[in-house]
Amino acid sequence: MDGMQLAGGVPMAGRADDRDGLTLDQLHVPLGPLLPLWPPGLVVRTKLQGDVIQQAAVEVLGIGDARGDAFWLRPGRPLKARWLDASAALLAIAGWADAAAVARRLRDQVLTGTPQAEIAGPIRRWGRQVRRSRTLPWLLTGVGQVPDKPSTPRALAGDALTRLYRWVDSLADPKTSVAPPDVADGTPWAVDVLPSVLEGCELATARLIVASLDLDTDMLTVCEAHHG
Repeated sequence: MDGMQLAGGVPMAGRADDRDGLTLDQLHVPLGPLLPLWPPGLVVRTKLQGDVIQQAAVEVLGIGDARGDAFWLRPGRPLKARWLDASAALLAIAGWADAAAVARRLRDQVLTGTPQAEIAGPIRRWGRQVRRSRTLPWLLTGVGQVPDKPSTPRALAGDALTRLYRWVDSLADPKTSVAPPDVADGTPWAVDVLPSVLEGCELATARLIVASLDLDTDMLTVCEAHHG
């Protein structure tokens, strides 16, 4: 039955031993490129046993040489707006719609040039609300753990919760630069390591992991890059 497919092009399941020594179906499931709050053009092809990702391969489709037109690299794009945008996506995928909506509203205010003195208070109140959540640590601790090595971009080290808190704390710091990020964006590095980060994780956490890495696929300069 190798090569047979179910409706919609999903391959038939194979069989293999899982991490508990049981024989479970293997199923090939693609994630993306068209998912809400998902990086444009990103496709993650997973091989599942039960609900666990055993293997993952990543490709980025149709990007082209977009470095010069990357949204967050355009003049006047403040870092704080990007962090609020990334926080909003992660909170929405985590199921906290109200906090995500506040983050999006604050992002829009930053982008439209709301004075720092006017927006600092709402950002701090939102940040305290996020920090006080008891559900987020339960949901995000240990998810998408990235080893803290010399080669790891500082902004990506740790787990999903650490990355979210890092954005929140940086937003509350009045000394944070409002200049746009430079070309040393962590996306190329994150795309390279994403398969290894996803492998062994439950499928339900895959979107949380991707959101926590804040992948800006506009930064990539190739039409199609294969990884994994």
